[in-house]
Amino acid sequence: MRTLMVLSWMLCGCGTVIGAESAGSPIPAAFHEVPAYPGAHHLCSQNIVLAPSGEIVMQAYASPDPIARVRAFYEEHHGSATFEEDGASFSLRMPDPDQLVAFHPDAAGSPTCGVLPGPADQTYIVVSTFHRWDPPPTPASSPASSPTAAP
Repeated sequence: MRTLMVLSWMLCGCGTVIGAESAGSPIPAAFHEVPAYPGAHHLCSQNIVLAPSGEIVMQAYASPDPIARVRAFYEEHHGSATFEEDGASFSLRMPDPDQLVAFHPDAAGSPTCGVLPGPADQTYIVVSTFHRWDPPPTPASSPASSPTAAP
């Protein structure tokens, strides 16, 4: 459920983008706890602030392989992540529910960070992490606003 909230914030544009980086970053060895898809290439990165709760750190990748081939790879290499189906798309939920890797046959309707897959790309990959912030103190809990605070 938390992941749906995070993705809905990303899709609706309700967050504030605080940084974006375009293609060219090296591919990590892993997307969270699963291996990075061989042959995938980095499209862009973005941080999205969801005030006051936290921020989403998103990395977008693409692969020229069809989504069926990508899915077959992850059926054998998903480790402790669990599959979630969504039509032609699928996701791998990590044991940490704030970490998700989503796979789509294209970028339409998916969260993007400004760089879309190229014409030869057949699978769009979104790696996201939701970083929670501690709730800000309320005025009632602040020492300065306490009725017993010294003047």
